[in-house]
Amino acid sequence: MGVVVEPVRLLGVHAVTLPDFADREDLARAWLESSQRGHRVVLRVYAAYLGLCTPLGRAAKADWARARCDALVYGGAVYSHLREQGATPAQISAAALPLVGLIYEHLAPREVEVVERADFSAPGAVQ
Repeated sequence: MGVVVEPVRLLGVHAVTLPDFADREDLARAWLESSQRGHRVVLRVYAAYLGLCTPLGRAAKADWARARCDALVYGGAVYSHLREQGATPAQISAAALPLVGLIYEHLAPREVEVVERADFSAPGAVQ
């Protein structure tokens, strides 16, 4: 995708990669729903973001498919692992929050991307 993203610094330094589009949508939906359910649920969703966007999910031996793409189940496994390794809830939140913005940025094309791909000079193009 060519996106340059700062690495996540939590229990080490971890490269960030975007999950596929369907998983990004699932994470975004989980984020919206979790904001109504309280801090403990939000922490699980934050952990799901960390698990799917960095190698921390593999380190936790969490399996997104086995969790049936459920951010709370998957995130719970990642969260437990992170806490057992010494990460605090505040550290988990701080590490995950930039990923929330990153996922939202990559759910819809930006105006620049639309303009670059559009051919407004083609016959019949709307001006």
